[in-house]
Amino acid sequence: MLDLLQSAFAGISLLPVLGALAAIAQLWLVGRLLVGAQLPDLITFGAGWGAAVLAMTVLGTMGDGSLVLLPYLIWALAALALGLEIRARRLPTGWMSLVLVLPLALLISGRIASEWDEFSHWLHAFRYLDAFATLPGKGRPAIESCCAAYPYGWPLLGWLSSRLIGFSEAVPGLLNLFQLALCAELLARILAAGDKPGWGHHAWGALLVTALGTTFVPKLVFTAYADVPTSAMVLAGLWLGWRLAEQPGWRLALALGLCCATLVTQKPSNLVLVVLLLGSTFVLMFRAWRFPPAGTLLKLVVAALPGMAVWWLWRHFVAGNLAGEEMALRPLSQWHFDILGVVALGMAEVAGNKGGYFGAMLAACAVAVVGLFRPLGESGRLVRAVALVFVGYNAFLLLAYIAIFIKGEGERVASYWRYNTHLGLLTALLIAVFAVWALRRWPQPRLGRPATILAVMLIVAAPLVGIRHIRFDLEPAKVFLRATLQQVNGMNLDEIALIDARGSGLSHVMASYEWDGSPDLSVYTTGFDDFTPDRYLSRVGNARHLLVVSWNDAVAQAFPALPRGPQAVLAERESGKVLAIFPYPGGLEPRQFP
Repeated sequence: MLDLLQSAFAGISLLPVLGALAAIAQLWLVGRLLVGAQLPDLITFGAGWGAAVLAMTVLGTMGDGSLVLLPYLIWALAALALGLEIRARRLPTGWMSLVLVLPLALLISGRIASEWDEFSHWLHAFRYLDAFATLPGKGRPAIESCCAAYPYGWPLLGWLSSRLIGFSEAVPGLLNLFQLALCAELLARILAAGDKPGWGHHAWGALLVTALGTTFVPKLVFTAYADVPTSAMVLAGLWLGWRLAEQPGWRLALALGLCCATLVTQKPSNLVLVVLLLGSTFVLMFRAWRFPPAGTLLKLVVAALPGMAVWWLWRHFVAGNLAGEEMALRPLSQWHFDILGVVALGMAEVAGNKGGYFGAMLAACAVAVVGLFRPLGESGRLVRAVALVFVGYNAFLLLAYIAIFIKGEGERVASYWRYNTHLGLLTALLIAVFAVWALRRWPQPRLGRPATILAVMLIVAAPLVGIRHIRFDLEPAKVFLRATLQQVNGMNLDEIALIDARGSGLSHVMASYEWDGSPDLSVYTTGFDDFTPDRYLSRVGNARHLLVVSWNDAVAQAFPALPRGPQAVLAERESGKVLAIFPYPGGLEPRQFP
């Protein structure tokens, strides 16, 4: 524990923190110009981000796709907005939430990438924008990513930071954390119940989206994964849809449209979430079963335009430049209807193991059903919107498992829990609403100051208590793998066969990121390959070099010239000449290979 603390504190750096804050601030300021100063900071930021991704998609899918001028345009608009904010002497209402998460931000400021999807796609995308200032496509530089056809709205945010401080692997996790802080400000408004939010409201809001969150998974939050941006924009879109249904206005419609544009550029499947958000807004617009007025519906139609425009432009570009780089809906004749029952039972089993999240969502569904028979007021309709999105999204996932995923993945409901984390911040919203209901119904004890002190202490102390779960990137085996691959990258070799007989395959995606095509990773093996010695020999083929990062008996028999031990070995394939030996940390084999 002490060694972990020392390593974490030794890596603390202010520069990534400032870079991430600057990227958030730029788009928040652009949002101020577009939607004004009255909306929550999360909404303002989402609107600015939506305008930026709309511009990026238009510029990046036309002509040579150069985005060189885009940061300068954003900076100019942000500078104009900053001048107006200074003149009006206004501060972001969420500054308290940002201050409260700064200790945690400092703790992860020295983080290095360590997780699968970071190396297989996300960091490739972040680095690509930083290196080439364009989107991948025909006639443009190649990208090593497995998912080149994913939209680039999330990497755009990281690019705005790297344009100021240079590329940093810590920045995506910091951007995720600061987005959660903006979400905390929205929750603080709800918890304040019409009053001005104070430190206690912001602290409890921050706890609801972090340590007390039903879907708070550090390996999704403090990494380059796009799950937090998705969840944050779902929260923003749902809140905006609710407000648009209650008090229709053009500014709300514009903000909703821009947040939906942001959401659709995080992941391809997020179009479903956009449709569900707009659909739930449409349902909320009904009053006493009466059809909404034409003016209200027109605002909803306008809100749908930015997201649909971004989606269509990107789909058109992908069809001509990146076809085949993503999952697609199979023809109806190829749907796996025979596993429908297995999928449903698998989803139910996962739900039973994640009672906090699914329990809150089922409570929302119960409130929504009650609302069919008696009015529940504005906050009751907000809960109804959450229930509609939850039911719709899980129905989509059920469909996806039989119509999009391969049969084996469908049978084990692959990543079902992770997909539901995309709605995770809605449970924080529910808890805030239910808490306000409870405090209105029952007498409030005089615990305002103690509750504030407790919440602030928890949000500040939690990072130290949970450091092992926060700085998972410092796991010795992962640090060793990255260091080894980086050293090999500097040896001017090519055609390397990577043998990882006891690993999950993380070394393979790490190598694709570290080497970026040079040296060429010709073949690789993992612990899932039950190979004989002869199979290992045929697998490596004509690769000129071997890099063995973990051993088993079959590997040792296949390559007897290589010295087996608690070490990785780099050698020439034909001669068996050892070029380098990389001892495992402490000279001991890891308990578990990553």
